[in-house]
Amino acid sequence: MVAPDSLWFNCRRFHDARAGGATEAEESVATVKMIQGALTHTKESTTLRYIRRRSEKITGAVADLRSTKRAADNEGRTG
Repeated sequence: MVAPDSLWFNCRRFHDARAGGATEAEESVATVKMIQGALTHTKESTTLRYIRRRSEKITGAVADLRSTKRAADNEGRTG
């Protein structure tokens, strides 16, 4: 039996979101141990695979865009 494409797509989105959150946390000066705990990883090496180290300028711009989108999404739910 082969899993449907939509399952793989949703699984990938879930891991992308976790990696994005881990990266933002690391850029916000969270320790690897704190991130590891939040992601419920038993091995630090697993957590380090989730943290995407990129140039500060690019990641800052992306983090700002994500924050703006989340705020807009939340505003749409409450308004």
